[in-house]
Amino acid sequence: MDLLKKGIENSLILYILLFLACLNFLGRGPVFFLFFCLWGCIKSGKVSIRWNVSSICYLLMTITASVVSLILFDEKEVVKSFVYFLSFVVGYKGCKAAENKQQFIKRIIFFTFAGFLCNLVITYYINFIVIGHIEGKRVLYSFWTNELTPATLPGLMSSIPIAYSFYCFFCKEKMIYKVLGFISVGIVFLVNMGTATRTPFVLMGVVYLFMLYELFRSKVVKHKVRLILLLFFVLGFLTYKILPNFADSALVQRFDDEGVETSRIDITMDFLCKMLDYPFGGSEISANTHSLAHNFILESYDMYGMFFFIPMIILFISMGKRFVQICRMKSKDDITLLLIVIYLTGLIQIMLEPVISGYPQLLWVLFMIDGMVMVYLSDVTSRKV
Repeated sequence: MDLLKKGIENSLILYILLFLACLNFLGRGPVFFLFFCLWGCIKSGKVSIRWNVSSICYLLMTITASVVSLILFDEKEVVKSFVYFLSFVVGYKGCKAAENKQQFIKRIIFFTFAGFLCNLVITYYINFIVIGHIEGKRVLYSFWTNELTPATLPGLMSSIPIAYSFYCFFCKEKMIYKVLGFISVGIVFLVNMGTATRTPFVLMGVVYLFMLYELFRSKVVKHKVRLILLLFFVLGFLTYKILPNFADSALVQRFDDEGVETSRIDITMDFLCKMLDYPFGGSEISANTHSLAHNFILESYDMYGMFFFIPMIILFISMGKRFVQICRMKSKDDITLLLIVIYLTGLIQIMLEPVISGYPQLLWVLFMIDGMVMVYLSDVTSRKV
């Protein structure tokens, strides 16, 4: 069995730890993600990271978050702060150390997807089948913590299954991938329709449209006319057969009541107006406004202050450049498209929800993918040279 061979890409322990972290097993997702990072660093041996602007920013962010968490928060937040840097390190060093980089990338993303999807399935089973969730209710019962969690949590858990479903439908030929794609989309629809959570559907629309554009630009698609006809058929089937069944759903009712209005704009303006009043973190802004920032930039500023905020902005500019670079690659295979769709999904989703207090695994996965993309682009450039 490949997963029992030597090499970091064949480390079964590595993938089990990642799966448990993304599953948020026993409500200890940050701890399992820390163990995953440490094991990945051990398995990657003497491989060193490249000290550039991004890696320095990751380190500064972790140092700042660790200091603030030690002073103002509890040990759980301290664990989270260490993972900011380590998640990037394990992505970079793991990809660089792997003899088969494509296999490493595919397996890392698959086990990430499996953890997110299984957690979403458990959430659906417990709340909608065992308990009997009331449609439109904006809280759910957490199987792992025995607590009530906001509806934004399944929205965050839906992100990676949405991204991976595109990969299953359009980049893979085997039927097992098509089945995984349908399961992913089905669970995402069922949970978020019931909780009236809108962001996963916005995310799915944006991601699918962008990735279809990238797909047609690539050389992966051989029968483009067939794919166009298939898309029209699926769209027609959804419009006339599936969507009418959701006419009375909680999500449709929420659109009837609120339209496309969102409180995110008002919350964002409140946070922006108070940023200069609380420059050193400690969640003072959220305590003052009695609401959470629905994007990572403001949420992290509120928690860790301006010394985290400055390197984070520089990092995001660098990540944006890498995203443009990988999208501009003329010859794209399925690995390139997989990295793009996960990268894109993570970048969009962390700007829509309070990810640190909700599901930080998504943030760490994004940082890990960033490390992989850095190595991937470097390898492509060196091959061209």
